Amino acid sequence: MAMSSSFFPTATATATASFPNWRRQQVIPRRLQGYTEGIRFRIPQDPLTIAFRIADPPAISRLYVQWPQGPNPEEMVACHLVATHRNLILVCFCYIVECPVPACPQDYFIFTASGDGPVSSPLLKALPPCTYQPKGGEPLPCTYQPEGGFPPSDVEGDGNLQYPLEFRSVGILCQGEEFAVAELQVLRNINANVKARLCVLRSAISSKGEDGDGGGRWDIMELPIVYGSGEEYWDIFYWTTDTVIAFQNYLCWVDYDRGMLFCDVLQKRPGIAFIRFPLDSFPNGRSRRHFSQVYRGVSVTTECGGSGALKFADVNRLDSKLLGSLEPGRGYTITCHTLRTLGLDVGAIEWSKDFAITSKEIWSFKGPELVPHEVLLFPTVSMEMPNVMHFLTCDYEHVIRKMSVVTIDLASKTVLSVIPYVNGQEDLSGEDADMVRAKSSYPQSFLPSEFSKYFNSI
Repeated sequence: MAMSSSFFPTATATATASFPNWRRQQVIPRRLQGYTEGIRFRIPQDPLTIAFRIADPPAISRLYVQWPQGPNPEEMVACHLVATHRNLILVCFCYIVECPVPACPQDYFIFTASGDGPVSSPLLKALPPCTYQPKGGEPLPCTYQPEGGFPPSDVEGDGNLQYPLEFRSVGILCQGEEFAVAELQVLRNINANVKARLCVLRSAISSKGEDGDGGGRWDIMELPIVYGSGEEYWDIFYWTTDTVIAFQNYLCWVDYDRGMLFCDVLQKRPGIAFIRFPLDSFPNGRSRRHFSQVYRGVSVTTECGGSGALKFADVNRLDSKLLGSLEPGRGYTITCHTLRTLGLDVGAIEWSKDFAITSKEIWSFKGPELVPHEVLLFPTVSMEMPNVMHFLTCDYEHVIRKMSVVTIDLASKTVLSVIPYVNGQEDLSGEDADMVRAKSSYPQSFLPSEFSKYFNSI
């Protein structure tokens, strides 16, 4: 069932303690069988509930979706926790329809934890679909084909085509009352030219829209990309987006093999610039370093006088394996850099190396628990303490793997904690059994977010 109206849910809190200022979270896109502790928000017009289980880092917070009368999972319905920034969360529902032609509609929702001014209480609102009027009857060529390879579709029958957004390439940026949701795709043609197609919706959090949707209008534009050397041209030509993050006044599209595309999406005519990562080597052509998204991470911290800093961390294995347990006697090196200058002038960009540390040094750190002698995955720098990093480890000995979150303080060379994340086979009897199966077969990074601190004003 498509959802296109704004909703103003109520909220109740089950905990009396204040909420953490930032957290690492994931979505559990399934029906809930029982009550979930935390905060629950219900849409009165439709039996759809979003629930949050909030935990202090390094524990993982979770977002649940309860849709008792919604489509069955067998009908290829998916819920994605797409992005967060400040007090906003962006969620996407994707599903398949067969009439009049096969299509893959998407419904995007923004959840507002709280805010100042017109919006002071939690709000869940639908965004209008990204549609356009085709010129000459021809749809825009898509670099992304949604599930099943469906092209842009006229779902409403009004002649406007719905442009299928790739949720992995969608981000959200919040500046006070104003926000922007945007998708960026790199376009290439037979003449080897490159440019970007930007689909962006700009709106205000308190806007209701004319048809009950979240307000705002999608703009689809093609823009040049500013880059430096000729080698960087090929980085852009073979671009693949791994994630999107918000930093200062920019949305940043990340390719962990190459670098980032910065875009000031709130501007009427946005600029786009490419910034290379501080790496010793880059892929040759279309080839990619396998599992680079597992060993690299981009994090935003709140240092630098409140304006924030952007960190790039790289875990470099020193064995011949791409994934799995380390070979006997081998280790890894972790390197971290900070982006010291930022702007669309690519000639002024500068990376500063923070540290490089070996696994041998990390294994010697003191603390209540020792770091497992496995490679550390998904490096994440703490938002509030840039000397603290979080990682995920796997045991690789079982089909349903045991995983732990490792937190270390690089300044004091201390292991702060090693806490269970997935307890393997024994977790299959719990309420998150489906999540355990999914994460065991395909571990994924977490989404750092500071929106939980806005619950403190509820």
